[in-house]
Amino acid sequence: MLAPKNLLKQFATGLVETECPRCGSEVEVPFGQVCQSCRLAVTRRAKRIARWTALVTTAAVGIYAHLRMPDDPTSRTIGAVAVLLWYAFSYTAVVRAARLLLK
Repeated sequence: MLAPKNLLKQFATGLVETECPRCGSEVEVPFGQVCQSCRLAVTRRAKRIARWTALVTTAAVGIYAHLRMPDDPTSRTIGAVAVLLWYAFSYTAVVRAARLLLK
């Protein structure tokens, strides 16, 4: 008697699916992962969300820093660097979170 056809195959490296769970295309991907085109689409959307989120929050932090900093040039420079670091950190955090949520 033949065994029923299963979408999962047992390989030496672990389970492998024969179709993408997100789009249904016929490719072999590791279990629980998506194909390359779906991964690129998720990453592109996550980066777009992160770019806008980081831009809006950085603008708010920049306005706050501009209003609250003294007129000393050193403190203004430190405030500007802090705002740039805020953009970099918030962008990175939102990209990671959005990739997980959009998967």
